[in-house]
Amino acid sequence: MPRAGIEHQLIVDTAMEMIQKNGYHSLSLREVAAKIGIKPASIYNHVKGIDEIRLEVAKKVASDINHTIETAIQGLDREEAFKQAIKAYRDYALKNEELYKAMIRMPKDDPHVTFKVGLESFQAIRELIFNEYQLDRVQRVTIMRALRSEIHGYVELQQLTFFNVDSDSIDMSYDLIVQKYLDILLESERKYIEKGI
Repeated sequence: MPRAGIEHQLIVDTAMEMIQKNGYHSLSLREVAAKIGIKPASIYNHVKGIDEIRLEVAKKVASDINHTIETAIQGLDREEAFKQAIKAYRDYALKNEELYKAMIRMPKDDPHVTFKVGLESFQAIRELIFNEYQLDRVQRVTIMRALRSEIHGYVELQQLTFFNVDSDSIDMSYDLIVQKYLDILLESERKYIEKGI
């Protein structure tokens, strides 16, 4: 029987704190249990195992990323919103490197859940592209997939310190990616409107 006062969210929040402090790969049920003040075996009264905790952390991180983006783009015109959304995604990933890893490396037992978590992290950007740019569905999805892959790749390379130069030029390179995708959106929209579809 679960101990009174121990809520599932407390376990997730504790795991997030520990991941941020000690790294994604160091997370253990034993340490989470100790941190919240229960015996290691008792944690199974609250969760099925470490993969459940990792998945719940991934869901929370995806939600946090989306909220960060929504906050960053509030009240902006569509082009500035696009730029700030992409910047906010990267900033979150860089400031919360281990939590970002937790989302990217979440247990992938259920592809449907994995897809939903990934979609949640990019939801504000998806809505911006789908609602503010006149494109057909295939164009929107294609641009989103390419954009998301490029953003993640850039973040991953930056986290791995593959860019051995000053931070100003790293930011300039990222800004170039953002501008490239904004140009792709605008050009695709122009062609779509010209077709009169």
